[in-house]
Amino acid sequence: MKFKTAFHLLVAATIAFGVTSCGSDKNEANSGSTTVVNTPSVVTSGTGNGARTASEFYTEVSNYMFEQSSEPGLYSFPKNVTSGGGFDFDFCWGYEDCMQDQIDRSQSQVNNYYWRFLDSDGQTVYRNFTSNGITYAAPDSDDQFGNTLSSLRDGLLRIISNASRAEKSNGYSFVSVSTSSSSGTSNIDLNCYYYPQACNNNTYSKHFRFRYNNYWYEIDLTKSLINNPVRVYR
Repeated sequence: MKFKTAFHLLVAATIAFGVTSCGSDKNEANSGSTTVVNTPSVVTSGTGNGARTASEFYTEVSNYMFEQSSEPGLYSFPKNVTSGGGFDFDFCWGYEDCMQDQIDRSQSQVNNYYWRFLDSDGQTVYRNFTSNGITYAAPDSDDQFGNTLSSLRDGLLRIISNASRAEKSNGYSFVSVSTSSSSGTSNIDLNCYYYPQACNNNTYSKHFRFRYNNYWYEIDLTKSLINNPVRVYR
């Protein structure tokens, strides 16, 4: 087991040093190489009570109340997601020999997924990069979340603030809540005013979804920040 642990760390280091930018527009760099900037660490996990409304959920996200910490490493999530299919990121290092599996994958296998890589500084997020001759792509929509964990959080807050609809999970399904957020720039879901029986603003939840630019974005506080949004679909 000690040998495997050491091997995984070696593979992780190989990926970290082998990451190169595939385009300056994707990683905000002006050259073909990626420069890692030492940025101050931030709290990216905490324990909150969840939220009853979109406003409370905004506050939870703003305060980094994600139950799991964002660990450096390679994350993948499937393409062609629907409301019934998973967008969930799969943190590779949670499984024995998983890093070796990633290294052994062919380009055609890698192309079945989208990818993020969180650098060892715990802040820098890479997309659309090449490592060991394999290109790891991300959807264009992921660009809105920037290249750091802080900008990822800010992107989630922007979605919450400007969502046309907000719903929270009760463990079985999603129920409507008011879309008013603490930022004061949100739209208002009139359904919660004209049909209050359709809304439930009294129970707590850590899993919300928001309708933004014709997509649903699911945000789950029981996951880490780097795992969010856990699902995106029309």
